[in-house]
Amino acid sequence: MEKKGALLFMFVFFTGVFALIAQSQTQGKTPLDKNSAFVALLLSYDKTKKENNKNLLENVKFSDVSSFSVRSAGGYFFKKYFAVGLGFDYTSDKENSENINTFGPNTLVEKQLQTFTLTPFIRNYISIGSKDRLFLFTQTGLEFGFGNGDESTVTGSSTTFTDIKKLNYGIAFTPGVILIVEKGFAFEVNVGVLGLRHSKETFTPTDTEETVITKTNFNFDINLLKLNLGISYYF
Repeated sequence: MEKKGALLFMFVFFTGVFALIAQSQTQGKTPLDKNSAFVALLLSYDKTKKENNKNLLENVKFSDVSSFSVRSAGGYFFKKYFAVGLGFDYTSDKENSENINTFGPNTLVEKQLQTFTLTPFIRNYISIGSKDRLFLFTQTGLEFGFGNGDESTVTGSSTTFTDIKKLNYGIAFTPGVILIVEKGFAFEVNVGVLGLRHSKETFTPTDTEETVITKTNFNFDINLLKLNLGISYYF
């Protein structure tokens, strides 16, 4: 409940700040002009199920992995079609699987991880058409995130509980599209494509020494099945 409350607080904060900015602006502006602003709220959901998947990389009888994220953001236009802003993301990852062991009973795994990410960013917009309703944008941001969760593994009569801590930071490039429908309200779609990310995960089992895994990766990953969809308001 505390984490949901923090998420709600951040979105209300962004909305309130930029509403005050809107009240101080002159009338008659068009969206995306200098001294305009915007707020946005987007959702993303991804779910993968596998059954009897046996190959060199994994040997599972059953696997159910899901990821749900809520993204809020706000920005201010220092010049036409160019905005600087701040985003706050909440992501919940869950995994439930049964892994096949060559010898002995199978291993049951239940894992959940919640991550919070703060992203200062810049956005450049390109108008498509003469009516200034459809825009392409490119967003470049710095990501700073932290997360926590837990994992339980059961093999026969042996059960292990593990606490998980995660820290990550990096650079993300996010293209997207907005369609302004009426009076500044817009539909928004974006997808992460390019990124340089460093992460550190600490696993602390109940009865053994902790394990630390650090990763640094550069990826160019376009996943059209995992889009961020939502609404935004330009004023």
